[in-house]
Amino acid sequence: MNSAVDTGEPYTLPSTEQFPADGSVEEQYLFLLRYAVLAPSTFNTQPWRFRVSVEGVELYGDYTRRLPVADPAGRELLMSIGAAVMNLRVAADFFDFGCEVVYNHSGSSEEPLAFVNLLPGDASVHAGVRLNTLFPQLTRRHTNRKPFLVSRVPASVIRQVQDLAASGETVVSASTDGKLNDAVAGLVAQADRLLLADPAYRRDVAEWLRPNDTQQPDGMRGEVVGLDAHAAPFAPWATRVFDLGKRRAAQDKNLCLDAPGLITIAGEDTVPHWLAAGEFLERMLLLLTAEGIQHSYFNMPVQVPALRLALRKLLGLHVWPQLLLRIGYSLAEPVPTPRRPINEFLLPHQEHGEYFR
Repeated sequence: MNSAVDTGEPYTLPSTEQFPADGSVEEQYLFLLRYAVLAPSTFNTQPWRFRVSVEGVELYGDYTRRLPVADPAGRELLMSIGAAVMNLRVAADFFDFGCEVVYNHSGSSEEPLAFVNLLPGDASVHAGVRLNTLFPQLTRRHTNRKPFLVSRVPASVIRQVQDLAASGETVVSASTDGKLNDAVAGLVAQADRLLLADPAYRRDVAEWLRPNDTQQPDGMRGEVVGLDAHAAPFAPWATRVFDLGKRRAAQDKNLCLDAPGLITIAGEDTVPHWLAAGEFLERMLLLLTAEGIQHSYFNMPVQVPALRLALRKLLGLHVWPQLLLRIGYSLAEPVPTPRRPINEFLLPHQEHGEYFR
């Protein structure tokens, strides 16, 4: 195997010039998967597994990395799989491959969730638009939890997001209305207090908090959530032991109130819609990144059934909220989250089963 793509060393991203154009199909797939794993995931759990062969790539959910309290149904895990698929589509298009994706909608933890076949020399078209122009944003897209500037998000960008949603099954509510955003921010604060009062939820969060100087290739370093080098090592312990809901509620409410815009991604509560929402999410984030717009997630109200219903009614949605984000501009550069070595995502080859026939 090409050492640039199959290595046990800490994750490094090869240059585009290192693409193994004359290599085997498996080597080419592995190269493209390095971009797929740059997709976002809750607490940077990176819940993906891949089986690579000459036939294509099978994508599995790694349910050992599911959050049992925050994400008991695997909803956010499945959206992470969809986001990884979108990254793979974008990378494939950039390197002049067609990209055929067949989803397995069972949601089974034992079966692959998607099968991807790449077609050399047949650049992909997704919803009638080439995706290769988004490729530079794959390495630039990062969650930014710092305060945003008061600068308004252009109406043209909001229209782009809405037009993107109109081309698929995902529903989007994009708001720059201060009064509405104030009400949404109130739900975020309420959710923080409820969730962080639960010791089991706090254990979910604490498991993925890391010191700023950690060598672990997953989870969230303290600096990502605003902690300095002195406080970050104590964050997992403090999160487990203390109910910091009031403090977090005040912080998150202010971040939402000050954000130029809030975006809610919505859809039905089914495996196909969760996977589609993940694909839409990542394509939208790459589009926003290209416009210089930052983002971060405030999914807490979606994780509390009563508040999820309240958010649905507040926004006048006919389907369920799946993700809540704030968007805006920031002078602070977002802190990239680490990635695991590519070999840790790989499963041994076997013939794919009836779920794709």
